[in-house]
Amino acid sequence: MIRLLKNRLIKKYDVFSFDIFDTLIERKVTIPSQIFYMAGSAVLGNSAAKEFCSNRMEAEKMARNFGGNNECTLEEIYKQLNGKYGSMCDALMKAEVEAELNNCMPRKKLVEFYNECIERGKRVFIISDMYLPGAVIKEMLRKCGVIDWNGLYISNEHNKNKRNSELFQSVIEDNCIERNSIIHIGDSFKADFWGARKAGIDSLIVIKKHFIRRLCS
Repeated sequence: MIRLLKNRLIKKYDVFSFDIFDTLIERKVTIPSQIFYMAGSAVLGNSAAKEFCSNRMEAEKMARNFGGNNECTLEEIYKQLNGKYGSMCDALMKAEVEAELNNCMPRKKLVEFYNECIERGKRVFIISDMYLPGAVIKEMLRKCGVIDWNGLYISNEHNKNKRNSELFQSVIEDNCIERNSIIHIGDSFKADFWGARKAGIDSLIVIKKHFIRRLCS
């Protein structure tokens, strides 16, 4: 983010909310599903990793469809895999978490801006549509130098999401935030831009890493 834009945002808003993945945190892989391949390879071997990756993606779709609002936890995803992988599911889930932790890194310019907001006395919230447990996400954030937030809101823990604006509404209502005092920053046009706008708050889109390659994948 250029300095002029940063200064304008800090001057205008008292409260900032940030998305996590592809905003404050980046993965070292090109596409997120490569994390599943790593987990499969670690537990099942390279020959079975591609099939597991495909099954893992399908299991997430099934778990989301099973939930009334398309939110799900990592445990619920792996329940969908139990019929095929049985007792291996615990090891696969652990391997996926380890792969996430080993392959996360800060998006430096955004983390610098995050820290600048805190230094300037702004209230800062972190909001994510994500299936990973809160404890894992906190560890990833701290590993990437993201600390001292005023609130952390994860969709699977609140059973609400950003896409339909309900998770934003919770942040606003729980913390008595005036809608004209907050801006949300994230990479998803549907969740971060329109979800925030539906909640009546301003939003700013940042372009994610490997944007073109992900469109083509």
